[in-house]
Amino acid sequence: ETIILAIIADDKELPELKEGEKGYIILKETPFYPEMGGQVSDRGFVKSSSALAQVLASIKSENGLILNEVVVNKGSIKKSESVEASIDIEKRQEIEKHHTATHLLHKALRQLFGEQVRQYGSLVDDHHLRFDFNFNRPLNDDEINELEIIINKKIQENLTVYKNIVSYEEAIKNGAVALFGEKYGKRVRVVEVAGYSKELCGGCHVDATGQLGVFKIISENSIASGIRRIEAMCGINGIDYISKNFKKMKKIASITGCGYDEIEKTVEELINNNKKLLAENRRLNEKLIMNELDNNINKYVREVDDYYVVVMELKDIDIDSLRNVMDKIKNKLEKSIILLYNINKIDGKVIFLCGVSKKMIPAFDASLIAKSIAKVVGGSGGGKKEIAQAGSKNIKDINKAIESFYSLTGGL
Repeated sequence: ETIILAIIADDKELPELKEGEKGYIILKETPFYPEMGGQVSDRGFVKSSSALAQVLASIKSENGLILNEVVVNKGSIKKSESVEASIDIEKRQEIEKHHTATHLLHKALRQLFGEQVRQYGSLVDDHHLRFDFNFNRPLNDDEINELEIIINKKIQENLTVYKNIVSYEEAIKNGAVALFGEKYGKRVRVVEVAGYSKELCGGCHVDATGQLGVFKIISENSIASGIRRIEAMCGINGIDYISKNFKKMKKIASITGCGYDEIEKTVEELINNNKKLLAENRRLNEKLIMNELDNNINKYVREVDDYYVVVMELKDIDIDSLRNVMDKIKNKLEKSIILLYNINKIDGKVIFLCGVSKKMIPAFDASLIAKSIAKVVGGSGGGKKEIAQAGSKNIKDINKAIESFYSLTGGL
């Protein structure tokens, strides 16, 4: 039980908050841990004999007061009245697990890569942890696996987690790690995982490492030059993550008809085979296009003086194939100006690829032609003298774009 010392809303102190209203309350004694040191705040409830308010978050003001953000679900809460304040125990317990896991991770990183590894930021909530540290390269799979093994061994050992208040000098003398950039007072709180890690920390932690259950790294990447980020899960969230991924692996094994130990090899073979089939399909499709051009040359090619103007719509083809066909036409017709276009069935966008053979430069410039076409269809375009691209979602003016191309190249 505690007492509401103050109620604040819209920067004003109020006598009460009514049902449906939001604001901040200051309690004489509070069980709610505020957001700080990378740890998210508690949630919970404040209840009086006639009212119930939900605590959404807690923050610590510059002068050290803890402000609890609340919304009143029932009745009215009043200044100076006695209330019962209770945290969401399940959420707190998961936060504690992830915070202790953060300390284990910090120590394991220093154990593997040296004492020069330092924490550069963190986030601890009830679902996962995020840990930033200085390192100049990505961690490989074996290193990530070794980190997990080290930490899970410490979890299995069920080491006691001690929390003690001592002087700053004593803490540092006894090997406690102070976080980079943090400011500390004369008295500090030391969180020690027995015989393993020791850090200055004011956050919430478990009583023994066995409460973490399991530790699983879910990602590792770069966030800045020389700074890496690891995200991980423990407790029920970690078990759930492992279980879901195992189900995915089981499904892949079932679909591919292979054993668990053969999944990686089988998937790699399937991907490589698929790449080969796609390449062969692309080659055959491009060959069909060139055959179509040869068989119906009068439909696609106009002869102007001593050069050729080519316009073709290519269906069901990607930009790489468009470029390949462009090169083939240039090789076939050494003095040519070419416009190939394709309408994407997914986004409905038209892509124009304009090409000018070497013998037609500098008389014609593909980038200038592409920009002119783009204006006609209200899109954008540009590129190089020999090849350029334009695009737009305005497919109703494709014929106008083609007429503009003919006009620019003398093909009318």
